[in-house]
Amino acid sequence: MTATQREMSALWCEILQTDGPVDSTANFFALGGDSLAMTMLLFRVQEVFGIDLPAAALIEAPELGTFSALVDSARLAADPAVASGTL
Repeated sequence: MTATQREMSALWCEILQTDGPVDSTANFFALGGDSLAMTMLLFRVQEVFGIDLPAAALIEAPELGTFSALVDSARLAADPAVASGTL
């Protein structure tokens, strides 16, 4: 798992109140995520990663690995220093 996937797994466990880590193929909605949980997750993503994502991002990419890749792409678009590892 990437660093983003590990952090996202922890966030999903926190918000969805699941035990143990969530793997990269886990689906947010299959784990019990609903619109309130989605709102909470997007708020936490903004806090932790410093990016704002629309709800459509999670709806279109509900798997942890795919959503984490979207987070990485959004971080890179917002701050190219992320790619260089200077953060």
